[in-house]
Amino acid sequence: MVDLTPSEKWHLELAAHRYWLGLMLIHAGTGWKVTRERIEEHLRSLKNGDPLERIGDDITAAQWDEENFIRYPIYEAVALEIIERLVAYEQSGKIEDLAFDI
Repeated sequence: MVDLTPSEKWHLELAAHRYWLGLMLIHAGTGWKVTRERIEEHLRSLKNGDPLERIGDDITAAQWDEENFIRYPIYEAVALEIIERLVAYEQSGKIEDLAFDI
């Protein structure tokens, strides 16, 4: 992974959490159940280059690849945390297993 300052890393982690929260809200609003498979499907589309967020109209394919290379590992880490919590909840049935550690 590219060396990031603590501030840059924090901002990317915040963006990743906001991205996944947005997807959770879309699922909740449409009535779709959030499952491990759905999160993995979204993660695959990110890995294949779907835009993480709007970063400008004048970006080249090479610049997009570079941005995705920097951002994807952080977005993936957040997705894996969500999957871990979904699996724990499926196994235990305890709602507290869905909570993020603070």
